[in-house]
Amino acid sequence: MPDKRVAQIDAAEVRLTSARQPVPAPEIRSFPASIPEHNLEDLRERLGRVRRPEAETVARGTQGIGLQRLRSLLDAWRGHDWRSLERRWNAIPHYRTRPDGLNIALWHLRSPEPDAIPLVLTHGCLLMQGSAPWYSRKRISG
Repeated sequence: MPDKRVAQIDAAEVRLTSARQPVPAPEIRSFPASIPEHNLEDLRERLGRVRRPEAETVARGTQGIGLQRLRSLLDAWRGHDWRSLERRWNAIPHYRTRPDGLNIALWHLRSPEPDAIPLVLTHGCLLMQGSAPWYSRKRISG
C-alpha cells in the first residue's frame, strides 16, 4: 500500500504529514536586502584597480571579451546606484528559509486573482529531465 502524504498549509506553518510522523516546517524569516557600505567601498576600490587588456586583434570574439565591452561593463558597475536597487528589491517582501539544510532566499507575493496558479521562479542549473525548466524549454523549443 503506498504511503499517502497530504500537504497541509496554514498561516503559521507548512508541514508534510503522513500516517507515520509529521515533518516540522522550516523557519521562514524576513530577509531584506541590505548591502553593507564597507562591501560597496571594497567593490569600488577593486573596480578602480582593474587592469584592462590591450585591444583585441580580431573582431570575432575568439580572444575573450572585447576591450570596448569591458570598458562599458566597468563604467556600468562603477556608476551603479546600489541603494536605489536595495529600495526596489525591498519593495517586495524577502524571506529566507532552510529546508533540509539548504539555504533558500525567496520573495512572496500573492496574486490579486483568487484562482491564480502559484508560480515559483528559481535560478541555477535545473535542466534535468523532468524538472520544470527542462519541461518548459522542451515545450517552447521542441
